Amino acid sequence: FVIITGALTNGALPEQFQQVRALLDTLVVPYLPVMGNHDVWSYNSTSNWEETNPTGDQLFAQYFKDILTRGNVSAVGGELVYNTQPTFNPDHNNTAWFQNWELTYRGNVLYGLDWSTREHAVRILGYLGSLPGAALHAYPGGTYPWLAKRLSILPNSTTNGNVIF
Repeated sequence: FVIITGALTNGALPEQFQQVRALLDTLVVPYLPVMGNHDVWSYNSTSNWEETNPTGDQLFAQYFKDILTRGNVSAVGGELVYNTQPTFNPDHNNTAWFQNWELTYRGNVLYGLDWSTREHAVRILGYLGSLPGAALHAYPGGTYPWLAKRLSILPNSTTNGNVIF
């Protein structure tokens, strides 16, 4: 299998997600995508347009949820858990869908974690979308509580001691 680390798009536009999904679907091995900062906030720098809120995570879910829920790595002996629930993002007063997954594979546990900040880029300086950088999302439904819960229920017998982030 292959883990594709983000950013997968340049501006979190639906046509960009559609293109990257079509390209990744040509792989002959299973893949797991990880969201990056360019996948968070839909924008088009050519036309100087952007969404009013960071909604790229919802587009990511729309285009990759089936990959992350159908367990496409099961063919190679992996077990996948995906965060399937959107949550309220109190920082932006909107719905967010943090793209987190856990893969158990041959005694190793791998995490694809959505630490991408939802903070807005500095538009006055000509930047659109979200800032580069990370955030804990330490509120109910965010990445940090999701990871803490997954680690707390991780049985010792599942792993050979390797937990990879």
